[in-house]
Amino acid sequence: MERRTPAETVQGFLLAARAGNYALAAHYLWLNHIALRLQPTEGVRLARRLRFIIDRPLFIDYNKLPDDDGDGTRKRFQLGVLPLPRGTQPIRLVKVDLAPDESAWVFDEDTVRAIDRLYEQHGPPFAEKLHAFFFNHSFLSLELWQWLGLLVVILGRAGGDHPEKRQLCHRPTHRPAEELTVVRCRS
Repeated sequence: MERRTPAETVQGFLLAARAGNYALAAHYLWLNHIALRLQPTEGVRLARRLRFIIDRPLFIDYNKLPDDDGDGTRKRFQLGVLPLPRGTQPIRLVKVDLAPDESAWVFDEDTVRAIDRLYEQHGPPFAEKLHAFFFNHSFLSLELWQWLGLLVVILGRAGGDHPEKRQLCHRPTHRPAEELTVVRCRS
């Protein structure tokens, strides 16, 4: 696992997450604000959610990701900003010290704390209910979960409520009751 530069961190996270290896992807998140005993399960959950946030609304210009550590003074790097109902949330990487001569780039604490809010706003609504198979396979450049969502929309439109059907279910007020025919409406 390489995390020496922002580019390595983003690439490593996305490769692990897209392969469904969320336990590995969690190592790219700064989780020190989470109790040590909860980090394995919370890290997996948060990494999965962050994958959808990065894959969907966040545009990352990979050409601008630093692939070196420069002169060693850089400590933060902002990947982008996402809108939230009350403002915006920057998505940032931070360089953290792991040992005296060892450091790593990870998604910073502020970003990790915001993952749930960002997911509620930008994540697919049913992602946590579907099997990983739907997210790890694609067909014609779309992941299977996207095809499933498209199918749901199409079927919803085809079987949805149409204005001409609604009119039959409302009793006109200008006609006498004896002239009306009974119309059974589905509910």
